[in-house]
Amino acid sequence: MDKLKFKLPKMLDLSGKQVLLREIDEIDCEEFKVSLCSSMIEQYSDYVGFDKASKLVDKLSSEPGFYSCSDDNAIGGFVDEKLVSLSVVNQGRSDNEYYLSSFYVIEAFRGKGLGSAMLELLLACDSTLSVHVSVHRPDLAAMYKKAGFELVTKDLVELSGFPFLLQRLVANKHASILEENVETL
Repeated sequence: MDKLKFKLPKMLDLSGKQVLLREIDEIDCEEFKVSLCSSMIEQYSDYVGFDKASKLVDKLSSEPGFYSCSDDNAIGGFVDEKLVSLSVVNQGRSDNEYYLSSFYVIEAFRGKGLGSAMLELLLACDSTLSVHVSVHRPDLAAMYKKAGFELVTKDLVELSGFPFLLQRLVANKHASILEENVETL
């Protein structure tokens, strides 16, 4: 995969907190995964129950490459040297399309503009960026739409034996990727 050209490192001032956005590696990511797994269990519990959500997240987190930060296109937000946000971008369906495979801000930093600032950084690249969002997360879909993503499709996928209805959202830099009949969704 080609390395995307991000303007890093970058300092942000969010409500008096200094946040450093920079490339990250697997070492940065390990502590963050614990917080991420807790959040995923909470999110999935809403529609499959706590026990099933815990089993699903345990299974997912034990798979090789689970939220791997070893890609060339992994960016973290750091406050006082602690990783508080993460985004990982992988090659998408075409040479000029990338897929946002991981995007997470720890709860204490949500609603302060960090996620929006990270999306702005990602969208500054001259590429198409897509993401999948559960239909059970309208707040998350709204954040992406506010950043300029558009709904393209809805897909029913199976994830470790559990069905999930996902929305595919695309930030359109290259119009050919968008499907014409979005209204039929």
